[in-house]
Amino acid sequence: SPTHIFTSSGTFYVILTATSDSGCQSNLTLPVVVYALPTASFVPTVPCTNTPVYFTDASSLATQWFWDFGNMSGGSTAQNPNYTYPSMGSYIVTLIVTSAGGCRDTVQDTLTVQPSPVPNFSPDSVCVSYTTFFTDLTVAPGGTIVYWTWNFGDGSPTDTGQNPIHIYPLPGTYTVSLTVMSSNGCVSTGIKTVVVLPQPTAQFSYDPTSCITFGDAVSFTDQSVSNITNWYWYFGDSSSVSFAQNPSHVYTDTGNFTVSLIVQDANGCMDTSQSSLCIREWTFYIPNAFTPNGNGKNEFFFGVGIGIVEYEMWIFDRWGNLIFHCDVDDLPQTYPCMWDG
Repeated sequence: SPTHIFTSSGTFYVILTATSDSGCQSNLTLPVVVYALPTASFVPTVPCTNTPVYFTDASSLATQWFWDFGNMSGGSTAQNPNYTYPSMGSYIVTLIVTSAGGCRDTVQDTLTVQPSPVPNFSPDSVCVSYTTFFTDLTVAPGGTIVYWTWNFGDGSPTDTGQNPIHIYPLPGTYTVSLTVMSSNGCVSTGIKTVVVLPQPTAQFSYDPTSCITFGDAVSFTDQSVSNITNWYWYFGDSSSVSFAQNPSHVYTDTGNFTVSLIVQDANGCMDTSQSSLCIREWTFYIPNAFTPNGNGKNEFFFGVGIGIVEYEMWIFDRWGNLIFHCDVDDLPQTYPCMWDG
């Protein structure tokens, strides 16, 4: 009963010749099928705690698989299983493969499970159309964070900065995810729900609405929409800010001024409205008598003023007949709109 090692696979015909003690012989030929030996091999992903490790089978000629993950878990018979290690440490992973002919091969590999990072972040303010600053608060035990991927949940492109900024164009509830990778190759994803608050609408009116006479008080009326709690008025001159809802203001100089109203609602969201107004020094004087007597004094009847763009003058007799008419543009000038009586 001999043994023999076949060095290649295939079908071999083995001949047995038996000879008796009297010299008689008999032959028997039987085929022997030699199967190829399978080769066990696998490739794992980066082993990290609380993250599935995916094992990819790279064996040849295997039809059955048995995995031992090295921590008394019971193993797996799947071809490409995954397993989540709950704690750090070194684990010996064993793969036993069996071919169609029942031949087996075994391979082992030691996995060192690293700690996974713990993603965390906070947005500083979330108002629609505001710049929101996201602050990374991730903890990376045993390493440092080398890669960030932010998904802001509104269909915008992802961001790979550590502390990105983002502007939400519409109010609503958004699911924001942060995926980080540590220097040991471990990847984790954290998710938070961010509520984007609606923005108030700042608007106002003022009276008088036309060019305002220097020295007159201007009354401002808040017409903002939303639950406004704070008002900040900037009148465009050197005066200090007003916190009243409906202030009045007296300008100490003439010119064009830009008035700004910033409002803040109960959620802390803000909006700004601006409007321009003009302050003019305006006065006009026209006498009720004159003396056209040839002495060179007070010989003509006309009006004078400051800030007057144009004026028009009609003079009637006591019976209502028009006896004089003129108009003047772009005063002051030499006053051609004069009546000599």
